[in-house]
Amino acid sequence: MVAVGVNCVHPSIVSAAVSVVSDALGAEPVAIVVYPNRGELWDAEHKRWYVKSKSEVEVAADGAGKSECGAFTPTKAEWLELVARWHAAGASMVGGCCRTRPSTIAWMHAWRMARFAPSHENSMSVDKAGVV
Repeated sequence: MVAVGVNCVHPSIVSAAVSVVSDALGAEPVAIVVYPNRGELWDAEHKRWYVKSKSEVEVAADGAGKSECGAFTPTKAEWLELVARWHAAGASMVGGCCRTRPSTIAWMHAWRMARFAPSHENSMSVDKAGVV
């Protein structure tokens, strides 16, 4: 097995899902991939997505709305906080599913690059040492 994914779920439950997957995998060297949706809910009767205001949603412990009682779309700051939590919980790849926007992916990419990309100075010192 190469990877296990958590897909198209409300952002507020990703951390818990990653923890469950991580516990189930134990020491297996398997990547955990998360692709949450934008935080909206699907109204099957009216065939449309909807979102409540944050004030209408009970706030969960991880800072996002509980999907059982409603939905809200996290702000940029909330997304980045959630991405940090998902990574800390064990997610190695993060993307977006239903209704996420290119801007959301760009925020997550910038977060990743700021934390994990080698700096130009580090790259140069590695090159000087002859390590590729």
